Amino acid sequence: MLVTDKVICDCCDKELEKLNDESFNSYGNFFPAWFREYFVLKTTWGYNSYKDMDTHEAVICESCYDRLFKDVKIRITGPYVQKPPNYVGPWVYDEANSPEDGPEEA
Repeated sequence: MLVTDKVICDCCDKELEKLNDESFNSYGNFFPAWFREYFVLKTTWGYNSYKDMDTHEAVICESCYDRLFKDVKIRITGPYVQKPPNYVGPWVYDEANSPEDGPEEA
């Protein structure tokens, strides 16, 4: 059983808010602690890189994620995704209605 006492952002060193402690239900099932949402970046580099077979991993809080990836074209999917008003398709934005600091079409 893995027990996590705290989660720290690897970008800003901020400790993420713990929303509840780990617990057991009446059937004895374990429920881990819940923390404020965060992003886990993890990859194992393959051959033809200078990092052959190295695994890199980082935990990033939501505000650092927004700052670090604001200019990166990330595909966002899911049933509850809220599209910006200028969104017309994957990675395509209506430039006439685009906010000044919003993504630019490549």
